[in-house]
Amino acid sequence: MNTTGQSIRWRTVATGIFFLQALASVFAQSSNPTDNLRMFSLKLYESSLEMKVENQREQRSLRDISLQRDYFFAEQSVGLDLRGSVYHPNLLEFRLQPQFGISYQRVTLDPPGATRQTTRALQRYHLDASVLKEKAYATTLFADRDTTFRDFDFFNRARVDSRRYGGSTGYRAGRLPVTASYLHSEEKVRGGLLRDLQNSDENLTIDASHTRGKIGRTNFSYQVNRYNRSESGGVTTSGTNYLASLFDNESWGKDRRAGLQSSAFYNRLDDRTRSARSLAVMENLSLEHAHRLTSSLHYAFNQRRAGVVDNDAHDGSAALTHQLYDSLTSRLQLQGVRLNSHSPESTFGSSRWGLGLDENYTKRLGAWGRLNLGGNIRLDHERRESTGQWHVVAEESHTLSDGITSFLRQPNVQTVSTVTDLLGRVFAETLDYVLIGQGALTEIRRVPGGLIPNGGTVLVNYTAATPPAGGFTTLGRSLQVRLELFDRLFAVYGRINLIENSGEKFLVLQNVNDRVAGTELQWKWLQAGAEYQDFQSNLTSYRSQRLFQTLAFEYKQDTTLALDFNQSLIHYVDAGLTRRNYSVICRYRTRPFSFLVYSLEGGVRRETGRGFNQYLTTVRSTLEFDYGQLAVNLGYEYEKESYLADRHQKHYFFMRAKRKF
Repeated sequence: MNTTGQSIRWRTVATGIFFLQALASVFAQSSNPTDNLRMFSLKLYESSLEMKVENQREQRSLRDISLQRDYFFAEQSVGLDLRGSVYHPNLLEFRLQPQFGISYQRVTLDPPGATRQTTRALQRYHLDASVLKEKAYATTLFADRDTTFRDFDFFNRARVDSRRYGGSTGYRAGRLPVTASYLHSEEKVRGGLLRDLQNSDENLTIDASHTRGKIGRTNFSYQVNRYNRSESGGVTTSGTNYLASLFDNESWGKDRRAGLQSSAFYNRLDDRTRSARSLAVMENLSLEHAHRLTSSLHYAFNQRRAGVVDNDAHDGSAALTHQLYDSLTSRLQLQGVRLNSHSPESTFGSSRWGLGLDENYTKRLGAWGRLNLGGNIRLDHERRESTGQWHVVAEESHTLSDGITSFLRQPNVQTVSTVTDLLGRVFAETLDYVLIGQGALTEIRRVPGGLIPNGGTVLVNYTAATPPAGGFTTLGRSLQVRLELFDRLFAVYGRINLIENSGEKFLVLQNVNDRVAGTELQWKWLQAGAEYQDFQSNLTSYRSQRLFQTLAFEYKQDTTLALDFNQSLIHYVDAGLTRRNYSVICRYRTRPFSFLVYSLEGGVRRETGRGFNQYLTTVRSTLEFDYGQLAVNLGYEYEKESYLADRHQKHYFFMRAKRKF
């Protein structure tokens, strides 16, 4: 017996009975439209007929293996926009937008040449409801099932089928308002250059706050997140994440010149493959002694256990800030840090204290320019204690962005075990990121077209050589200057950063001589710039050059054209490796008539280097027609990727038409 088919038929029949009753209620109530007290009120604001067609051909080849996937999808549906209430709008008011129809899907895989066809009942919906909306204890409910698109970067757009429902309630008046909210979400991510993904989340959040007039405020939040992450051909992860946070602000004294900011965070992660717990406490005290003289005290405690690694840190500082003139600010800071790390085969501890001075000068040069000067000098002494040969580093955080070099913090890395996102999704080396040895350091870089979005945060777990015990002194100096001319039409800037260490010869310490120079131009529709960086270190050295040009035109407010050009080159001196990156992105949009919009965007990205060659091409074109009650959207997308020995190409066409009544 086909239980799935029976279930669909019963749901369809039940839904039809409900709407017949609802429509009957609408006609029954039309005789007395001025009466606001009704047991059940329902009004049909709008109905619509909608049709969608999608066709996609995807080809992938890896060395001698080729795969082609043809996908066709069509659906016809009826949509309703219903609004109503129970007894009175202030008791329960809702808006329901159901969508019912039939969908057909055909998928052909070659090899093996098999075709799979499915026809099913279509159910999409949007629901918003409010209970006692005028009361302090108002409750809102929502449910949603829809299809959208998500951009991981310009060259990587994926389709997202999602289902969400939840609500919030609480008491929002008085001196201690409390709210609670719940969200359940499921999504399937397909298309683009990605592997197919499935995400499921349940979130329960409780928030409370207390305001003490003008002198202070306290906020408390507690969140529980149950998640499940899976991908085609990848690892499935599931677990529960608990997060509690407490914030408090307090001010006192004459004119509220003294302030104390306190915060505490507790996080616990229980995953099928890993577990982590962390506690962070911070205190910041600020005092205003005079109009231009302030001081601050800071203390932070962090404790974290991730897997078999225990870390704790104490960080304290005291600073005095003086503003001699409106344009000159000085800051003197004393700081101390204590770190401890324990793993089964090694221990590491360090104590660091030092003194630093910052100076910042900003001066307007008449009507033709502005000058900014900044400098810093700092002297620190550090003492290290360690045992064991290899040190385990757990969940080191890095933000991976195109054009920015990111190194793992420890030198002499032996192995990198995993790279994950904040909730444990495991990324794949080569597909999502690459590791490149640069002297004694290891660079981590995202792969465009992978699961790591541009600017995404990753957690890296790796093993490195344990730093030897000993003491050393660090002298750091930096200087930056920026000159803007002719109302910021043209600007030149430069930065120098010097780090010198002195101590036992057997210590592995990084001495840095980093110099940056650049220029920027901004005139009407043109923005352009160039930057050169020379990074010299005893652990690794590189030189980089970057150019960018942006042209943005607007014609009669109905037509826009934008061009983005980026060129970068980075040469790693020790490895003798050069990587080049070129990208061009064009966006064109025009509205020849009030009811017609056409857009075209395309881009090419090319990155080359020894052991890494990637070519990306993307073209997207859409035509939007919206006249009266009829809306039609036509689109075509083309994506092509060539990465090492992998070739991937996709053609995607869609048509969406909607007629409202």
